[in-house]
Formats: sequence, structure tokens, C-alpha cells
Amino acid sequence: MTQIKHLLLSLALAVTPLAQAASFDNAQTKDIEGIIHKYLMANPEVLVEASQAYKNKQMSSMKEKANQYITSHKKDFFSDKSNPVAGNSKGDVTLVEFFDYQCGHCKEMVSTVHKLMQEDKNLRVVFKQLPIFQGSSITAAKAALAAEKQHKFIAFHEALLKEKKALTQDQIMKIAKIAGLDLNQLKKDMDSEAVTKQIEANTQLAQSFLKDSVGYVFTPIFVVADQSGSKFQFIPGGLDYDNMKKVIKEVRS
Repeated sequence: MTQIKHLLLSLALAVTPLAQAASFDNAQTKDIEGIIHKYLMANPEVLVEASQAYKNKQMSSMKEKANQYITSHKKDFFSDKSNPVAGNSKGDVTLVEFFDYQCGHCKEMVSTVHKLMQEDKNLRVVFKQLPIFQGSSITAAKAALAAEKQHKFIAFHEALLKEKKALTQDQIMKIAKIAGLDLNQLKKDMDSEAVTKQIEANTQLAQSFLKDSVGYVFTPIFVVADQSGSKFQFIPGGLDYDNMKKVIKEVRS
């Protein structure tokens, strides 16, 4: 509905200068507006096409700004060794994911990312915690990073995203126990300065990146890049398996 309002406003702004330039009186201006209204009512597909064109223009602008930011911050996106890495650590393509354990769409993407890692033996995956929902999201993020110190990040990470119950602290610890983690050591590592700084760094990077290109912060966010980081694609919100695989292939080629 918001896009339609923008379109109608644009039409109104387009008509007004035309009417003024031709010195149309009020009655003539209303006639012109009536013709436009009648045409749109008879051909509503025009609004659909215009809406899609407007959306495509916004997406193109957003990706252009995002690409500019990624280009100037390649090291932060692709080479920060403090973030957990899965798949082939020396892979020729890197998939970076910003996520929140309480994000519904992040939960939907976990099977896609898992399948990509299983089938593509040259794919390197970097996981960046972005707990935008605060509360239990921060607790889960700290627990996952602490699990990395016990070399059990990926199993715990996927278990958290697959969990259908609310991620309370008790539930997070229950999942950790099932994943075979030492809970006492986990809790100790969760409170470490390194874990806190890592989450803060990821959050600051995402906020600067997204506010500059999109205007607000959300999850999930994916960036796919070749080994040098010179060729990459920004994927806001993710894609289905086939399209994610297609993007990886395009970046690799």
C-alpha cells in the first residue's frame, strides 16, 4: 500500500507542473486527474508494473550502496578470524551470514546453509552473531561463541536454530547439554571479554553497513565472495537453496 501511495503521489506531482506550465484552470486540471484515475482503474496492471519497477529501483540503489560499503570493509566481512568458520576453511568461495537465533527466517535458512556446506566442498562459511532481538538472543549468541572454544560450534549452532521452543536461558543450556558441551566451562567462556567484544564488533559492522545501505538493521544477511574478495554479492534476507547455489556459482566463475 505504501508503494502505491508513492506512485500516486508521483503521478500527482507529474501532473501539477504540467497543468501549471500549460496554464490549465482548476476544471481542466481535475479533468486531467480524472482521466488518469479512470485509466488506472481500467488498467490496474499498470500499477503493478510501476510498483515492481519502483521496488527494483529501490533494491538496485540499496545493493549499490551495500557493495560500496563491503568494498571498503572487506577485511571485516571476510577475514575476521574471531568469527566461527565451517565448511572448507580454505575454500574458494566464502559465504558470510549475519543472524539471530530468534529470527524466524534465520531458522528457515539453517537447512539451506547446511546443505550448501555438505554438497559444496569448496565453500567456506563465516558465521557472524547479530542478536537484534536482545535478551535471549544475546544469551544464545554468547553460548554459541563459547561452544566454539570447545570445538562444537556448528552442532550447537544448528540445534539452536532448529529449536521450536522459546530460547530461554534454561532451554539454551538444555540444548548445550544435549550437544555434549561442558556447561560449567561454557558459562565461564560466555562471560569472557572476547565473546562480548566479538558480538559488539559484529553488531557495529552490521549497523553501519545496513543503516548506510538499507536504513535499518535486520537478519539474516548474506554476502557471498570469491577468495580474493574482489567479486561478491549481497543477499538481504537470503534465498532458497537453488538460488543460493546459483549465486555461489556466479561468484566462483
